[in-house]
Amino acid sequence: MNDMSMPPELTSALIQEELSRISTVSPRTASQLLEHTALRAMARGELPEQEGEPLRCEYIVLRGIVRAFVRSPEGEEATVNFYTDHQPVTPALMRSVNAVCFLNLEVISPDAELLLFSYAGMTRQMQDNEDLKRFGYQVMMMDAFGRAERERMLLTAPGRDKLRWFRQRFPNLENRIPHYYIASYLGLTPTSMSRLRAQHPD
Repeated sequence: MNDMSMPPELTSALIQEELSRISTVSPRTASQLLEHTALRAMARGELPEQEGEPLRCEYIVLRGIVRAFVRSPEGEEATVNFYTDHQPVTPALMRSVNAVCFLNLEVISPDAELLLFSYAGMTRQMQDNEDLKRFGYQVMMMDAFGRAERERMLLTAPGRDKLRWFRQRFPNLENRIPHYYIASYLGLTPTSMSRLRAQHPD
C-alpha cells in the first residue's frame, strides 16, 4: 500500500538519525552537512542518476525501493543491487570512473524519498571529520561485503540457494517488485525464477 504520509522536513536531526543508523555521527557533523543535503520525493521510473553523467551525489533511500542497473552495448539491462528503506546507495567512488557514473539508479516503488548529499560538499566535510570518515568506511565495507557475497552466490550456488539468499538479504521485497528484476539480479532467466518460486514458495 502506498504511504501517503507527509514527507519529513529536512533537518540536521534527520540527517543525524539516518547516518547514525550506519555509524554514529554528532549533531555538529549533521549540522555541517545540512547545507550540502537535499530531500527529494520521486516517482516510479525516475532516475536519480544515469550512466555517463558527472558524479554529483551520495544517496540514502529514506523510503521506497531503488534499483541499480547497468546496460549492455545492446541495451539489455542487468540489475546489480536494490536499496530499500533507510539504506545508503553504493558509494560514489564505487559506481563511477573518473567522476563519471557507470551505474543507473531507478525508483521501482510507486514513490520514494531520498536524501541527496552533494558529493563535493560531503567530500570536503569528510577531510577533517572523523564521524564522516567512519561513516564512509562503514558504508564502503557493507557494500563490498554485499558485492562479494552476491558474486559468490552467482558463481557457485544452485538456483534454490540463490532464491533463499535473496529472501534473507531482502525480506519481503520479492512481493513488492517485478520478478524479472530479481531474476536478473540472481543471474536467472525469468522462466527459471518462476519455476523456483513455484517449487519453493517460502
